[in-house]
Amino acid sequence: KWKKGSANSFFTNTQHSVFVVKGTGTQFGDTGHNFYLGSSDGKLMSVCADNSVEVLDGAVFNAKRFMLMGVRNALVVSNATLNIAKKNDDVALRIGYKLGDLVPDDCVLCLKGENPKINVDVGVSTNACWVQNNSTVRFEIPEEGYARNHVPLSLGGKFQFESGCRLEIDCEKFARAGGGALTLIETGYNMTEETRNALLAGVRGLPEGSNIKVLNRSVKLHCPRGLVISIR
Repeated sequence: KWKKGSANSFFTNTQHSVFVVKGTGTQFGDTGHNFYLGSSDGKLMSVCADNSVEVLDGAVFNAKRFMLMGVRNALVVSNATLNIAKKNDDVALRIGYKLGDLVPDDCVLCLKGENPKINVDVGVSTNACWVQNNSTVRFEIPEEGYARNHVPLSLGGKFQFESGCRLEIDCEKFARAGGGALTLIETGYNMTEETRNALLAGVRGLPEGSNIKVLNRSVKLHCPRGLVISIR
């Protein structure tokens, strides 16, 4: 279900549905409007489950803000671009957004392929992205990794990642192919100690010998060159 308006909504009371924006040259949305995946009515939030909005294969999705709510809902960006540009101090991109009486659960932001891109263009002291309420940020990295200097999650402002959320890294093919260092997230403002600790505690799926480094304004993946993965 798709409802267009000043607050554009996907799947307000729907389950197991997919909304796809696909193909080079395809543009959807605009940076003057907010987008919600899930109901703005807390009583309906648990009904909105197992849905996804997918931006694929060179397409571009433009939004003022994007709020991911509900239960096991996903925002997928695969070799495509999501641009977010808001003008006030509300959070631009929220994964696991609580609106109403019911708390969302197990929402997923997934970035896939060689050149997925989420740009959040806000002031450096403004809230760019907030991951909360048992949500996951997942990077599915191909064998060839990313193009030089490509950063899939580029946040012009503040980034918050709550305790109990997960940072999932699928990079075994990249590690087997020789590995190296990739920047996964860049922020425009120093992350708090709480966010840095929550990111490190939430890491899942790394091959043996690989590691995640969380710096003040970036999250980096390191897969040692020549890494051999053994399955026991």
